[in-house]
Amino acid sequence: MNRFAKMLFFVFFLFLVSMRTQVAFANISRPLADQGPTQVTVFLYLFDLDEIFNESQSFEANIFMEFRWKDPRLAHTSSGGKARNMNEVWHPRIQILNQQKIWPSFPNMVEISPKGEVVYRQRVWGSFSQPLELKDFPFDHQIFNIQLVAVGFGPDDVMLVPDETRGAMAEKLSVPDWDIISWHVEGGTFEPMPGHELAGFTLSFEGERHIGYFIMKVIMPMILIVAMSWVVFWIDPKESGTQISVSITTMLTLIAYRFAVGMNVPRISDLTNLDAFILGSTITRLDGSLQTHNKKLSKTIDTFNNAAENATELIQNGNNLVRDTHSRVSGIDQQLLETLNTLEATSKSLNLLIQQISDQPSTLLFSSPPQAKSIEAEKN
Repeated sequence: MNRFAKMLFFVFFLFLVSMRTQVAFANISRPLADQGPTQVTVFLYLFDLDEIFNESQSFEANIFMEFRWKDPRLAHTSSGGKARNMNEVWHPRIQILNQQKIWPSFPNMVEISPKGEVVYRQRVWGSFSQPLELKDFPFDHQIFNIQLVAVGFGPDDVMLVPDETRGAMAEKLSVPDWDIISWHVEGGTFEPMPGHELAGFTLSFEGERHIGYFIMKVIMPMILIVAMSWVVFWIDPKESGTQISVSITTMLTLIAYRFAVGMNVPRISDLTNLDAFILGSTITRLDGSLQTHNKKLSKTIDTFNNAAENATELIQNGNNLVRDTHSRVSGIDQQLLETLNTLEATSKSLNLLIQQISDQPSTLLFSSPPQAKSIEAEKN
């Protein structure tokens, strides 16, 4: 859109310039103005098509232009044609609308026949802008135009008519990656802005891109790279380093191919067919990597789960051991408590016996035991 807007601005600027320079041509009026529009026969021939640029949406071409019109005021009696500077006679002020940089080969001279037929010839080489529809890239067909306009002259003033007696294109062209399958010339009107019509002429040719380059250089290597990435499924899972190396290498290769192809297409928001293929290859490769790493992750998770189960079992056994130990310790504490109570009771008994001995020491020392008294009484 920006390129088209610039083109419209350029045409409008030429239109204003032509209006301002109308004073310079005040004495050079249009021939046969009272008989309707001046008919200009246009022969536009494409000598060669050098190259078509996808990234800049332009093409380089070598073209020949010939314009013929009648001006009876310039008729003369010489036996041959006369050459005059183009600015000294009326001319349709032809401009190439979609030109970018062009270099003319011939001087701006016209040839006038004795009958007043004026012929202007020019050969130019340079670059021409052309918006491209790249949604189907690289399986696309494109229409290329060379648009001519008669600056300052509407369809009521000048009529650009194609010369249908001659062809418009060479049989062989230099462009290596395109086939030109058809061409068409047409005269008509061009409207740079609403309400302002200019006389126009268009040479259109249809090109078909060669897909062999992209199949051999991009698509087939991409398929092989994606197929190579599937090797990770046959590598021993224990060789994780090898699997990771293959995955990273193929992913980086796909990214490098994406940047290499991106340099040959303009920066557009829509996905081309080639973009979709590369994106699908990348997603396929990423899915394979994720599946490989998912397997590794699943095995790692299973290992952790087994370790967690073993740890849980160990903790359960430890808890059981603690409970058993606690029960045993509780039994030992009960036995110790009973022993302590027994020892305490024995201690009290001993203390009481010691107290009694302390209170009656003589009786206990000098009195005979009861058994001895009974034996002595039996003897008496």
